[in-house]
Amino acid sequence: MSEITKELERRIEAGWMVEPQDVRRMLKHNDDMGRSFSQWLYAYMDMSQLQEILYQHYQLCLGGKVDLETMKAVAGSAMNTVASSARSNKMEDVMSVLYRSASALNGCKDLEELADLIRKVQRFINMMFYAIDLAFPWSEVSKAYNEIRKDFVPPHRAGAVDVCDL
Repeated sequence: MSEITKELERRIEAGWMVEPQDVRRMLKHNDDMGRSFSQWLYAYMDMSQLQEILYQHYQLCLGGKVDLETMKAVAGSAMNTVASSARSNKMEDVMSVLYRSASALNGCKDLEELADLIRKVQRFINMMFYAIDLAFPWSEVSKAYNEIRKDFVPPHRAGAVDVCDL
């Protein structure tokens, strides 16, 4: 087991027990300007999308009917893209893990080894997605949303008749 896979396992286990520091750093970024919601939203979307993409890459590798070098390239590209976003969200640990994992893909000798590394990264990102999700005040936001939407009519719908109402 490589150093990066050992680190991923440690981070996954710890992240299920204690909120990762990256979540706290991300939420504090721009908080003084009242813009922490955008940090949360972009981090949430990045983790959601990357976990889905990496799971698909993992499944493709398990199927064995894909080119090893192509899979290294596409998985590495996805990891590097989100690593770059993680930097702007002050999620330094995620950024570092993703850049190093993307680099480690090059050392994979076969699809099985590649699938194993991709799956570990995907599990790490899944844990981060969950931690970011827990940091959001869903109940309070839902109440505010429902209050706003109660009498809200989007400008483009003013006076429109819904075909379902006919």
